[in-house]
Amino acid sequence: MSGGDECRVIHILEGADSGWQAEYQLERNFREETAKEKDPTNPWFFEFLWQTNHIDQPHWVHRPMAHLTRGPSGLAYVPGAVAPPEWRDHFLISDFVGSPANSFILAFQAEPIGATYNMSSSRVFLQGILSTDQTFGPDGALYIADFINGWSGLGSGKIHRLAFPSHQSTEEARAAINARSQWTPPDHSDPIDFLAAKLSADDWDARLLAQWKLADAGQRGLEAFVRVLQSQSSKSAKMHALWGLGMLAQDPSNQDLIAPIIHLALESEDPDLVEVATRVAGDVIFLSMETPLVRNQFHNSPRVQVASVMALSRWPHLTAQTRQAFIRWARSHRTLNDQAVKNAVVSFLFRQFSPGELVQELARDPQESIRLAVALALRRHKSPFLAHSLNDPDPSIALEAARAIHDLRILEAMPTLARHYLKPEFNNLPDSWKRRVLNANFILASPFGLENIISICLNSLESHPELASEAVEYLEEWDQPSPFDNVTWQAWPEQKRSLAPVNNHLKNRIQLAFDGSQDISSSASQVLLRLALATGCATPAYAADFLAQPDLNSELKKKILEYLTKSMTSADQLQALHLPPAIQTLAIVSLIHKGMLDPDSDDPVYMLPWQENFPMDIRNLILQLLKAEFPQPHLSRFIESALNRALTLETSTTWMAPIADLAHKSNSPSHQSLLETWNARLNSKYANSLGTWNLALDGGEPANGRWLFFNHAAQCIRCHSVEDAGGQAGPALGPILQTKSATQILRSILSPSEEISPGFGIATIKKSDGSSLTGIYKAASESSTTLTISDEFGQLTDLIIPGSQISEISFQPSSMPNVMDVLNRTQVRDLIAFLQSIK
Repeated sequence: MSGGDECRVIHILEGADSGWQAEYQLERNFREETAKEKDPTNPWFFEFLWQTNHIDQPHWVHRPMAHLTRGPSGLAYVPGAVAPPEWRDHFLISDFVGSPANSFILAFQAEPIGATYNMSSSRVFLQGILSTDQTFGPDGALYIADFINGWSGLGSGKIHRLAFPSHQSTEEARAAINARSQWTPPDHSDPIDFLAAKLSADDWDARLLAQWKLADAGQRGLEAFVRVLQSQSSKSAKMHALWGLGMLAQDPSNQDLIAPIIHLALESEDPDLVEVATRVAGDVIFLSMETPLVRNQFHNSPRVQVASVMALSRWPHLTAQTRQAFIRWARSHRTLNDQAVKNAVVSFLFRQFSPGELVQELARDPQESIRLAVALALRRHKSPFLAHSLNDPDPSIALEAARAIHDLRILEAMPTLARHYLKPEFNNLPDSWKRRVLNANFILASPFGLENIISICLNSLESHPELASEAVEYLEEWDQPSPFDNVTWQAWPEQKRSLAPVNNHLKNRIQLAFDGSQDISSSASQVLLRLALATGCATPAYAADFLAQPDLNSELKKKILEYLTKSMTSADQLQALHLPPAIQTLAIVSLIHKGMLDPDSDDPVYMLPWQENFPMDIRNLILQLLKAEFPQPHLSRFIESALNRALTLETSTTWMAPIADLAHKSNSPSHQSLLETWNARLNSKYANSLGTWNLALDGGEPANGRWLFFNHAAQCIRCHSVEDAGGQAGPALGPILQTKSATQILRSILSPSEEISPGFGIATIKKSDGSSLTGIYKAASESSTTLTISDEFGQLTDLIIPGSQISEISFQPSSMPNVMDVLNRTQVRDLIAFLQSIK
């Protein structure tokens, strides 16, 4: 997502949940559609679901074994001897980041640890290509799909063939290539024997295809698999034979023949063969094998143990003795740090115990790992019995239950979670827990939930002001809730509710809080005011008095104004409140916006906001109203008055960018004429041809620009990094911005191909002798240019070309998209303000 998370290498386990949801990918869209752009982010980040291991990470999530790449695409396994020895037993993964210069194919290895894996090594296999996928062909060469150019692409691509000539001339490589490419048996040879021999090939793809072809051969294939198991064939051949028998055992008519063979393999001295045989037994469910599987739960190999437990978890009717044996095995693991072991324990409990049995028999177990596994199994059941685990003495287990009840919307248990704010320890709970308790009351959409949210707000005004503020946000959207959950961002059916349940008892509590508000901080009193506004408990005069406070933020001013104009129908009523002049103007503009006031064309309200001494924050609120479907012809009058006012000033104004955006979108000839006058003036002043885009050079809001950089659909963070977060397709912006003026930053945003930073582009150099070179533009000086060149084997070499030999340098277009298509002048202005603030 390029929001600070890293791509993950995961050992896929049956039934495990890696935590990723589609809603996280679309979070930006959800925020924009629901106007919740500044809300806390989703659990993917605030609960560190993407991390390999973090203290605040939920137990239900299947943790990755490592982080690798920044934008993964295709994954391939080096199949064996077709590649040189140094690349065998490696995975190849495309690291596509949008820029060829900084995209790779990486090679990594996984090593067994316990019942799962660790990533043991990673290194660059190939650089300088926008690979999206790769695979080994029948000829043993690696075929690579090349996207060619940036995120947007060109509508076509390339396929590269990468061979290993020096290696493929060896007898070992020729044998491996022959195994994967030759599938016609020699004359007078038995095709079945021919395929059986391929089960011992050095090439993994060849072995796998031979297994499938033999399985398709029916009875003769079955006999061939048995012969391989009874012969001195390699371990790899025997493993494929066992898998092949598992395929054939899906046909019930074969099971009587295959069962004794699998049973014998369960007694093998080789743990790898025992593991495969165990998996086959679990897939087919050979009922006669319950006893050896129970015994193998305590095998020396952790992988055999896990495979045995997973196999037994699928058994239709286990004996009480088998279930007790499993409990003994589960208790032998006092921690569940091994992800495969944890998944096996939870899977067995989920499949073999009903929710009632879990609570009755194991929920009070003295061992914490057992109680945790019970909570995780109840989560898979989506069981209301999770309410029992909310009271577990181990806070981490209780939090796991809270997460499950809330995130899966187990409504029968939701009231228990919602009441958790009454517990003495509530204020000391982690934020992830408190936020779910608060949201649980919102989800309930009942008078009970409403009263709880108000109580949480009033009780947290000073001790936890952020929680109190969030409680008010729930009340502000109570009767118009977003379809997207406030914590998980999952989409749920829309709920209809009303604030009518705010009864006299609650209003009296809020009034009592007002009466004592002189004893609380200014920030707490502002939260209290928001509570009163949201519940309709504030008088217009009380709300208006807050407008004189110097530290009142713009958003709260806007909320007060919206509250006042709900009951106001004329400017006279507003004047009776004795509002400051600028606020009075804002109120009148708000009434116009609502269609409740229709001043004549000479009304000074059109000119007043554009005076130099007008407060900037009030002007910005007026601009927000103008951008929000303001009624015509009033909008046109505001635009013209602002443009004319700006043209009478000798210098540009910091508030003109949004006005220019509004004028640019209108079809008014007079607006376009005024804009052309502005374009000419600004082009002359700045000696460029950027026209009204020059209005983005000053007056921006760094906080808004920061949000745009990290969250907007322009996705700046996908390619660039700031504050140690972001992508690497483009240069890190901190060092570069040290030497850039606002004008240079603006040019880089609007015309990214004008200047390519060294190390982040593909350049072609035409030499004086007529030859040319293409490579990664790595460095440049007055005397030379350095390219990084890739040879036919993917090896990278830095080549320094003296300036005297260079006749022309050209660059591939920047992969950065056309920002003018997705950002307006106001947004670019805020983005530049943010970029300048991080110098």
